[in-house]
Amino acid sequence: MGWKLFAFFAVLLACYGIADAGTFSSVQIVDLAIEVLSASGLVLMAFKIDFLPGTFWRGGAGAYFAYYAIGFAEKAFITHDGPASVIIENALTYAVFHTAVGYGLWLNGSAEQHAAAREITG
Repeated sequence: MGWKLFAFFAVLLACYGIADAGTFSSVQIVDLAIEVLSASGLVLMAFKIDFLPGTFWRGGAGAYFAYYAIGFAEKAFITHDGPASVIIENALTYAVFHTAVGYGLWLNGSAEQHAAAREITG
């Protein structure tokens, strides 16, 4: 139930991004594409729907982690606006959310391995 709620939240955020897409720069369009793909992967994982091979989702999780690690570093270490406590709080919130999304994508790519292991042991 928790992953379903989290996937729903990710879809809401992606929908907000789609609705606001007309005002985005090219970098923000890349962010939107990544968010829509990751929200789709979370929904597929939460509802146990097989779509695309597991290596796609595991590779996507790795790319997602790498892409947003740069964003985390920028928010945590490069941004100089506002008090340090606000910058750190925003960076940690950003990191926790994106870590959870990446982990969900990794689980989506690993679902077939877990199902095969359950068949062998169960």
